[in-house]
Amino acid sequence: MPTVNSLPELSPQKYFSTLQPGKASLAYFCQADSPRTSVFLEELNEAVRPLQDYGISVAKVNCVKEEISRYCGKEKDLMKAYLFKGNILLREFPTDTLFDVNAIVAHVLFALLFNEVKYITNLEDLQNIENALKGKANIIFSYVRAIGIPEHRAVMEAAFVYGTTYQFVLTTEIALLESIGSEDVEYAHLYFFHCKLVLDLTQQCRRTLMEQPLTTLNIHLFIKTMKAPLLTEVAEDPQQVSTVHLQLGLPLVFIVSQQATYEADRRTAEWVAWRLLGKAGVLLLLRDSLEVNIPQDANVVFKRAEEPEITVENLPSYFRLQKPLLILFSDGTVNPQYKKAILTLVKQKYLDSFTPCWLNLKNTPVGRGILRAYFDPLPPLPLLVLVNLHSGGQVFAFPSDQAIIEENLVLWLKKLEAGLENHITILPAQEWKPPLPAYDFLSMIDAATSHRGTRKVPKCMKETDVQENDKEQHEDKSAVRKEPIETLRIKHWNRSNWFKEAEKSFRRDKEL
Repeated sequence: MPTVNSLPELSPQKYFSTLQPGKASLAYFCQADSPRTSVFLEELNEAVRPLQDYGISVAKVNCVKEEISRYCGKEKDLMKAYLFKGNILLREFPTDTLFDVNAIVAHVLFALLFNEVKYITNLEDLQNIENALKGKANIIFSYVRAIGIPEHRAVMEAAFVYGTTYQFVLTTEIALLESIGSEDVEYAHLYFFHCKLVLDLTQQCRRTLMEQPLTTLNIHLFIKTMKAPLLTEVAEDPQQVSTVHLQLGLPLVFIVSQQATYEADRRTAEWVAWRLLGKAGVLLLLRDSLEVNIPQDANVVFKRAEEPEITVENLPSYFRLQKPLLILFSDGTVNPQYKKAILTLVKQKYLDSFTPCWLNLKNTPVGRGILRAYFDPLPPLPLLVLVNLHSGGQVFAFPSDQAIIEENLVLWLKKLEAGLENHITILPAQEWKPPLPAYDFLSMIDAATSHRGTRKVPKCMKETDVQENDKEQHEDKSAVRKEPIETLRIKHWNRSNWFKEAEKSFRRDKEL
């Protein structure tokens, strides 16, 4: 009996009886006593879990000498893996192309997403796709050095989720990448083509380059910024404004406007928004409607994000990091001393194998339901909980009778590592797995959160927060810390000078 997520071994007859209409399945037929396939089988076993996340089953089919199946006949046929959809054979893969788990996942998704991902080799093909989609849909164009490498897998995983919303286009041709103006052609690239807004067929679609490395998580975060409004008008205190950009760790830029110069200010704000797309959120702040006082000689306000935020939309991607979550539950603002203790451990590399987060139950009432699943009755807050997602689902709680200080945390972590702490519960594996592809998990979560308003969720601590925290120690400790706001005084609207100043600030604050 195979364990959960292990590679099942079946006879040919049994395997074909398990195939279901519309369901994809990857099978490797081999002789039971063949030693040459051991390395490939190890990689295939590693691919079971990620492919199951996409509703694709995987099996090793043991052939016997008297087996008459075409897949068990000739020796050369035993060096291939076969992808079925129902009883229909979609693709044959030579095993040397499936050289590791990334190649297996990438090739299988690529075959299944034939309509969602178009592979091209020349500029003419790209221009034809671009012209066909103007005024209709946006394009996500990516270049990878080869099929089957990690970057290719990341693009395919993104296409699995967003392929019905955007047209994905893929190439491995350096010449094509160079023809659209890219310089660092030795690296993978991903562009967002804004074609849906283009109504004039002679006009080229605007292009936004993703500057982060091509990973599944980075692509998802990049697409979230592309989906956000290009420019938003607000008439409230910048301290109170929050957008998806802050949740993703990106700053906000407020262009301060007034009624007399509104039209010119809006044109400038749109120009700035295009230049900073994917790097910051841009808002037009209407000074005439503000109750707060902004100096008359200030026309730009910056708001930095304190830290990137783990949201329910990107939580499945964080699961793929294979790290336990260390969650600090609080009933209000996190005590600065607790935050300092945890950030110090981050700086000292004690928490490299965890993802430290916190959850404010006042902002996120669903957190109480989570705690009720772990504890009966509810313990006093704050409470530190370790959820070991990928190694059995154990949940551990930091002793509530101990202070959350560095020494106690280090001792507790050492006990966990030595196996001296008892778990309080075990979560079934299926509780943590997004049920793809039965429905679009991310879209469902987006819809759910839109009905709940602007709800905060666990925030991820990063080492850069330690430096910010160190600076706070020199400030008035009795003061309540707010989101950092910066006012930039500019006497004249000079686009080139303004952008240089802005880029300097963004380079300092860019954490994502």
